[in-house]
Amino acid sequence: MAHSKETIEKIRKARTGQRHSDETRRKIGEGNRGKSVSEATRAAIAKARNGVRDSDETKARKSEAATARWAAVRAARNG
Repeated sequence: MAHSKETIEKIRKARTGQRHSDETRRKIGEGNRGKSVSEATRAAIAKARNGVRDSDETKARKSEAATARWAAVRAARNG
């Protein structure tokens, strides 16, 4: 039997803000590894994001993350 709309709302409110554990996140990642996104899905995502721009704050965070990621890659290559 399916949950009622009221019960679904109670469950949603109770779970709001909860995060997956590191173990669960690892398992989800392993389950998704190797999967590819269909062209139809890619097109739908592109259409949904068309015209969306990152804020300056988001651009700065992305830049910082990419810089750190490449620094780690360079460090691993150089031993």
